[in-house]
Amino acid sequence: MTNKLAGKVAIVTGASRGIGRGAAIAFAEAGASVVVAARSIDKLAELVKEIEGIGGKAHAVACDVRQKSDIDACIKAAIDQYGRLDVLYNNAQTIEYLYLKDCSDATMMDVIMSGPIATYRFMQTAHPHLKATKGVVINTGSSSRYLASGARYGAYNSAKAGIEALTRTAADEWAEDGIRVFMLNPEAESTMTLNWKAREPEKYAAAVAGKPNNRMGHPVEDIGRPLVWMILDADRYNRKTLGISSAGVTDTIETISFEPVMV
Repeated sequence: MTNKLAGKVAIVTGASRGIGRGAAIAFAEAGASVVVAARSIDKLAELVKEIEGIGGKAHAVACDVRQKSDIDACIKAAIDQYGRLDVLYNNAQTIEYLYLKDCSDATMMDVIMSGPIATYRFMQTAHPHLKATKGVVINTGSSSRYLASGARYGAYNSAKAGIEALTRTAADEWAEDGIRVFMLNPEAESTMTLNWKAREPEKYAAAVAGKPNNRMGHPVEDIGRPLVWMILDADRYNRKTLGISSAGVTDTIETISFEPVMV
């Protein structure tokens, strides 16, 4: 346990497994009180027990991010339980892996509702609380958007592109409120990565071969703990989309310095 985030309160969505779970543990290690949110309350209860076992503080909230009422209840729980909100980590996302020609409207809407719509709703509802604390918003993107072939990632990548646009817009609009907003494209043992490993083990092995220690990033060690430092130095990362993996943190999108031409 450290005190880097002592006194701060964080919400982590999609916290029951993968990157969300890793971030929640790292935030608690650093002294933050963490509201962990996901649909699986049983897995969240296990996570709370683990965090409390290392001397941390956590509160579980059952939350389907596709439901506005659940989002409102999650943020209310953070304020009721801990009295403030400093960090919002939008990590939850429905994952679908299929060709566009096979994608139904219902499937696409499910991915969009759990991705950019949920992110927008969480950010908007959390805004006054984050303004009060000069807080930080982190949104999860995906390195899948930069694959040589994006086949079968259409719905998922569409959602992540929308989240990136929201991230950059919120950073621009909320700078005057002291709120910093940035996005991560993680390469880690996430739910999606583990599904890929099971589906295409040879491609997974080839991708891992060139990485440090021949492994994907660990959710706690390579994602969560570096993210603590990024929160502390959020001015440096504001508005950026960042790659994060076992190799460290890299900028992936540069800020455009000129005004766009409107057509």
